[in-house]
Amino acid sequence: MNQLDLMTDTVWGIFTHPRKAFREILEHPEFDKQYFWGAVAVVTLASLIDGLTVPSIVDPGWMFFSLFISLLVGFARWFFLAALAALTVTLFGAHMSRIAVCLITTGWAFLPGILLAPLGCYRLVVGPFYPLLSMSILLWVIALEWIAIQETYKLRGMEMYCLVFAVPSLFFFTQLFWIWPFVSEILKASIS
Repeated sequence: MNQLDLMTDTVWGIFTHPRKAFREILEHPEFDKQYFWGAVAVVTLASLIDGLTVPSIVDPGWMFFSLFISLLVGFARWFFLAALAALTVTLFGAHMSRIAVCLITTGWAFLPGILLAPLGCYRLVVGPFYPLLSMSILLWVIALEWIAIQETYKLRGMEMYCLVFAVPSLFFFTQLFWIWPFVSEILKASIS
């Protein structure tokens, strides 16, 4: 299989049968390098398109700044998501060798983000439905991230719910516990 066929099959698979496409990525470690660079291309393209959909940017200097920030934020989201998933699945005893594959699958899950480009072109045509349609694309990306992490680490339903809801909530409450004494002192100082 050549690289073009591999990437084409992966792109169509992500759009039509995401679980099967993510399993294909997992079952063919000999193509990890191609899958990784494909994921980098997908995240880059989706991030740049996200930066171009800001309608108020006319000045080229601000446009390049917006594109740079969007690219930076896109890659930060990608790495943070893969790292957070890798750290939390260790609670369930998942094998750490899947971290690189999780980076690849979560990168490919950004693929529906490229649909923001044609949607942005038809912004005036779709009118008040534009926010709803763009939000549905973002929800599609979130659903694909869910499937990518679930397939990568072979998590069952309850483990996945725990990963998504319980672990971040516990992290938040733990941080709140550590920060609360400082917050209460600030509140006391501002009240007095």
